[in-house]
Amino acid sequence: MIHINKLNFSTLGITIESELYSLRDDGFIEDMGAHIEKVFQDGFGNLIGYKEFTKHIPRIDKDTPPAVYMCIHRKGEMERKYVIFYKHTDALSEIYRRSHEETHVLHHIGQIALLQEKLNEVSVQIDLMKYPDYDKCSVYERELVANIGSLYALQKNGSDVATILPEDNCVYFRPAIRIYQGTLKNKTSVIKKITKFIPFNF
Repeated sequence: MIHINKLNFSTLGITIESELYSLRDDGFIEDMGAHIEKVFQDGFGNLIGYKEFTKHIPRIDKDTPPAVYMCIHRKGEMERKYVIFYKHTDALSEIYRRSHEETHVLHHIGQIALLQEKLNEVSVQIDLMKYPDYDKCSVYERELVANIGSLYALQKNGSDVATILPEDNCVYFRPAIRIYQGTLKNKTSVIKKITKFIPFNF
């Protein structure tokens, strides 16, 4: 009997069903480093290859990242299990971090077209279909797509992304801010102002 998983990308407002993928949101985590190890241990049944795995997670050796998505794919199994989790800070940063990781997963499973549809619905003219294949994208392109997803989620939540200052944010976030804000010119809305927003710095 085929088991169908429901993947709920809650901050993006996207839900899909799949027999090949699953998504688990572990929510707020106090000790990110310990939880990364636990998810790996639980997912693979051991810590073989863990050190190599952590090389792909920013700042794992000196400091832990504020948000993480992990893909668990055991040899011989078809299903890829995705797990996301993040640190608790302020409300805006939490929306940013959660939607950022959700977008990475959506991109990784080849469903970025669903986010493109959401952008089209709010007349944000950004072509994400230039980056359909996560594995063929550079780190810059992956982060650009994930940050576009985060900005969409912030706007969806009622925040005025036009007031985010690119220079106050990390280098990976600045291009997405400028691109997204460029599509908002000549549009007016009465929504919450963001005078300063720094989700994280690399």
